[in-house]
This record gives sequence, structure tokens and C-alpha cells, in this order.
Amino acid sequence: MYSSIRRAHLPAQTRNIRRPEISENMEYLEDQTVKDSRAILRFAFEFFDTFKGLIARLLLSPQERHVSQGFFLNLNSKDVIQIIEIELSILYEVLHTKVQVVRCKTGYIFRSFSFGCILGAFFSFFFVKKHSFRMFDIRLSYGLLIDHLGAMVLDFISLIFVILSDWTVRGQHWGKWAEYIASKVINRRRWSGSVSQYNFFTYCLNDYPEWINKLAEALRLRSILEAINGMRHRSSEEFRKDREWDFIFKELRKKSQTAKTVAEGKRICLQRGDGILSKCKNENVRRSNQDFEHTESLLMWHIATELCDEDKAEVELCDEDKAKVEFCDEDKAEDGRSSENIDYKAICKLRSDYMFYLLMIQPTMMAPVSGDWKLVFQDTCAETKRFLSEHSVSTTGEACKRICAAEAEIKPRALKGGESKSVLFDARILNGELQKLKGKRWKLMSKVWVEFMSHAAINCRANVHAQQPSNGGELLTFVWLLMNHLGLGTQVSEDEAVRLKFVVGK
Repeated sequence: MYSSIRRAHLPAQTRNIRRPEISENMEYLEDQTVKDSRAILRFAFEFFDTFKGLIARLLLSPQERHVSQGFFLNLNSKDVIQIIEIELSILYEVLHTKVQVVRCKTGYIFRSFSFGCILGAFFSFFFVKKHSFRMFDIRLSYGLLIDHLGAMVLDFISLIFVILSDWTVRGQHWGKWAEYIASKVINRRRWSGSVSQYNFFTYCLNDYPEWINKLAEALRLRSILEAINGMRHRSSEEFRKDREWDFIFKELRKKSQTAKTVAEGKRICLQRGDGILSKCKNENVRRSNQDFEHTESLLMWHIATELCDEDKAEVELCDEDKAKVEFCDEDKAEDGRSSENIDYKAICKLRSDYMFYLLMIQPTMMAPVSGDWKLVFQDTCAETKRFLSEHSVSTTGEACKRICAAEAEIKPRALKGGESKSVLFDARILNGELQKLKGKRWKLMSKVWVEFMSHAAINCRANVHAQQPSNGGELLTFVWLLMNHLGLGTQVSEDEAVRLKFVVGK
């Protein structure tokens, strides 16, 4: 634009224009609260209009971040997940369906015209005199028209769905039925509601024989073989909103409350367990992430989680270790329940197996943080198979007991140098340190896995997240959108949002 003005020799000057403090479509949200189901729909559409730009790698303004953060900090976990479910449902409809065409005036006109033509053709043929027609032609014509009537029935059913869709219900005033219809609409199932699970020891114990792996490697079919193996041994767990989602939301809300600025929010996004571990008084646990790259620490914590689950041995603590059991955290849940009533072990196991599933089956989602994942996994898997073969182990429980019983006083990396990336016995050492935390270990580990998940979610490319609703949805996408709503995203402008305007004179 500027070069065109110069070539035309037009008198022009530039002016700096500051954006309004709050964008127009979000201005009224500052003091709003969720009162009913229709309000949830309305808020979901408003936030979708603002945050849809994330898919195209656009930046949010600091004002938009501030409004969204303040709004979501005042909600409970149930209302938050309903809003995010609707947002992702809208995203799916916009990207993967013809909802934009169906709901425009042109779409309504063409659908009505098509409906009228089919109906008119049927009645015209029904009332016309058919004495000169052969019976075969009459039957064939009726068959074709009835087939088109079937299409009309399908059109009518789709019209009912359009009337009861999110797009229609949010703006209609149906009196006393409005809230009832809206509640039914927002509570319908919008995603799979399950979390896929995959376990490292399950993979090692059920992998194909070595000669099959070598043959697949030679034929360049290794990826297909791993996909088949993944489908054979992965499982899924029901995602409980009152437990898993509630815990994720409260942990991220705590972080959001400390993120007063855009820079602070971006700093929190970089935490991959170290934010929580910095509060732990056990130095060996606190340093467990510092000496490893991201994929190494993630696999190490996954194995350590499985070892903790199977290791029932009680650890005798000396006085020095007893002082390390406590770590800086609240003893009460935010809703007033005792933290002892929360099943941290189930929460931790679900996240651990889910993150391993993403690394193995959904590598595109983890690509930005995976680093040298293949090398780390291959070395760890090879060492695990060798160890299990030497001890004739055939079950996960027995494998964990054998590994926990193995001596690993010296750090394995000190013995191997740079020859191996295996983290098997590093996980064994970490498990021993976690056992010293007694009953606090599962609470600590659950919080660490939330940071692992949030780090992966915010670093996953936005266009990859946009593909997930068409595949049933992924928990990682929910976490990504939640973090952006809580002001913990990376796609936020840090400047004062000043725009340059050209003023052309006459």
C-alpha cells in the first residue's frame, strides 16, 4: 500500500492509532457470569470468534488475553469444559462441514428451491393423465420420485438438526422452552470422552521377534509394523470430568493466577515438570529433570510411574530423608475436600500412559518437543528387553519387581557415557527417591504430569490441534485451548498494540 501511494505521488502521512483496550466482541464479558445453558453457548461463540485466529498462527492482543483470563479464572471446571467442548465442536463444523454454506441466505434459498422442485415434480406426475404411458415407465418414474422423496425426508431431518444446532439455539427466544432445549443441546456428546493408553512395558513384552523387526526395517515397513502393534496393545480409559479434568483445570488455574503479564505466561509455558519439582525438598527428585532432555525425562518419568505403581515395598527413611517428605503445596483441595480423598494414583497413571501413547501413536502432536525421541526409545527398549530376557520375565508386574530389585547406586550415564541414551535404570533410581516421599509421591507425580502435558499441548502446532476434532478429539487439544484461555499461551502480542494508519491528502 505504501509503495503504491509513493508511486502515485499522493500527499500522505502516517499516524499511530492505539487499539481499544478491549475488542468490541469481548467488551461485555468482563463482568459476565455463566447463569444458564444459553449463556454457555453465547460465551462459547464469542470466545471462538476471538480465538479462531490461533489456528492461522495469529496473535492475540494483550487486552483479549486479559479479558479471557479474568473470565475463565472465575468459572468452575464444569462450565469451562462445556465452553471448550462447544468451541471445538464449532471449530470442527467450520473446518470440516458445510455449516457456513447451509446457514447463509444462499444456502437456504437453494435448499428451498431443491425441495420445492422435487415436491412439484411428484405431484405433477401424480395428477397427470398416464393412459398413454407403459406400466413399466410409470413404475420406474414413481420409483425415482419416491427415491427423491427419501432424499426430502433426509433433508427434513437435517433441517431439524439445523434448528436444534448450537448456531440456532444460541440466538432464539423460545420462552420457557429455551433453557430446556439449550441444556439438551450443550449436554449432547461432542467428543469420544475417552483417553487412549499405552504402556512401555506392554510394548516391550509384546513386541515382535527380532527377525521380524529386521525384515520390516529392510522392507521399509517399520512404521506400519509399529502402527499394527500399537493398535493391538493400546487401550482407552473413560475421561472423568469430575476427577481428571477438575485436577488439570485447578493446576493450570493456579499457574494462571501468577501469570500477571504476557511474558510471565510464556515463561510458565516452558515448564516441563521443573515448576513443581522446584518446590520439592528432595534434591535428587528436584534435579531429576535438569540432567536430561525433554524426551529422556518424559520416558524416565513414565517408567518410574509404572515402577511406583507396582513397587509395594516400604522404604525405611533416615532422619534426613524424613525431612524431605513434605513439599511446598496445599493440603486442601480448592473445593474444600481433603487432598487425601483425591485418587492421585489413578490421575497420574492415566496421564503417564496417555503421554506415552502420544509419543508412540500420535508423533505429529509431539513433534515440536520430541527431539531425539526415537534414539532414546530404541536404546531404552533394547536395554529393557535384554534385562527381561535375562530374568525370564513375562508380565508387567514381574518386570517392575525385577527392575526395582536391581542395584543402581551409580548413575547409569556415568558408566555408559554417550554410548547409550537408555533411561531404564535412571528411572529405577528416580523410583527409589520417589518412594522416600511416602504418601506424597503420587500427588507430586500427578502435578509433574500436568506440566509435561501442558508443555506438549502449548508447543503442538495449532493446525495439528485443529485436525483432532474430526478424529474424535484429543485431551491434549482441550488442554491447549484451556491454556490459551487462561493467558498461558505463546500466541500473544507483547507490545502495546499500536497500529500504523496512512492518511492520504487530496
